[in-house]
Amino acid sequence: MGDWEGGNRYAAELESYSGAEPLPLTEFFVARGRVLAALGRDAQRCDLIPELRRLITEAERLGFLIALPTLRSALTHIDPGAIRQVER
Repeated sequence: MGDWEGGNRYAAELESYSGAEPLPLTEFFVARGRVLAALGRDAQRCDLIPELRRLITEAERLGFLIALPTLRSALTHIDPGAIRQVER
């Protein structure tokens, strides 16, 4: 078990810290933290598939390759066939 509320809290703190001028890096990791925390609380949240796909695409576009394994793993956990659709 993880501290999923802590994950949300850290995401909110990062978002607050970036203030009025958020950077793509902070926006990405805030969204990533929130979606992973939501999945930690309920691993079958199929409604999060579009956000996971968006984050995977964004990580690839911005070169945040370190974030890809966790996002892909989360996506395949919800929908084992989904990762093939993202990688096309």
